[in-house]
Amino acid sequence: ALYTTAADLVRWSKVFEPDGPVSPAAVRALWEAEPLPDGAWPMVPYGLGLCPTRLQGAECAYFAGWWQG
Repeated sequence: ALYTTAADLVRWSKVFEPDGPVSPAAVRALWEAEPLPDGAWPMVPYGLGLCPTRLQGAECAYFAGWWQG
């Protein structure tokens, strides 16, 4: 399991800023799902860490906190 603080979440959110510490290509990889080895698309459009969705018309991401597997 992962435990964090509000301050940690603020630092983590800076990754998504245009001038953040991670390249724009790496941030895109967090959002974009890839096809499975057999060419099928996953049931959940999960990138390398985030599930994209829309909330009140704005693009956002979530991660439900699954840690099994």
